[in-house]
Amino acid sequence: MRRRYQDFLWLKAEIDKEHATSIVPPIPEKQRLDYMDRFSAIFIEKRQAGLQRFFDRLSNHPVLCKSETLRLFLESKPAAFETLKQARKGKAFTDLGDTFMNGLAPPPHTSSLFLLI
Repeated sequence: MRRRYQDFLWLKAEIDKEHATSIVPPIPEKQRLDYMDRFSAIFIEKRQAGLQRFFDRLSNHPVLCKSETLRLFLESKPAAFETLKQARKGKAFTDLGDTFMNGLAPPPHTSSLFLLI
């Protein structure tokens, strides 16, 4: 299965959202080194090693390894994966709107302590 660097960034962002209380391992930075050709064997090996470390840490995490997003990332064919990413992109805007609107709504129950202050 081939995945682009952007796909790993998407995976990290989705897992960050799904598991906000877990420490998600960092993804290696996208390095644009002027002195190194991004198609050189050395650059590609370093990028692959960094992404492999990220993936290994996800796979060994007791909670994150059970992520539905991780499973879909690994099992989806390219066309299905692109559809999944687009569907989740639309959902993010819905979630953001819901969060904003919920922030404007009054709390469902108010403690008497708040009323005194």
